[in-house]
Amino acid sequence: SHHRVLFSFALHANNIFRVVVRPNSGRAVNPVHAHELERLNAPIELAEAKVAWCAEFERALDECLHGRGCKQGSRCNFGKRRSRVHIMSGGVIASWGTVEGLLR
Repeated sequence: SHHRVLFSFALHANNIFRVVVRPNSGRAVNPVHAHELERLNAPIELAEAKVAWCAEFERALDECLHGRGCKQGSRCNFGKRRSRVHIMSGGVIASWGTVEGLLR
């Protein structure tokens, strides 16, 4: 088992809302209220944070947030830093209806 780690910084000088950055997903879209962060998280020492951040960053390259025991296995992309996608372009776009039918 491992702990999740995040970094946060004040959005403005008043420090009410904080920007959250996670090692697996980067900067969160929406800022979080400081009280909510304090309620759900505990501060740790910088040295401990660095070790945890680096470990989470490396783990998240190919492993989902559910961990190695995830029921979906390698198909699960939840919290991964890297995911595989297939991009179709060119002539196949004109035939997309047929391709879509074949995929079903």
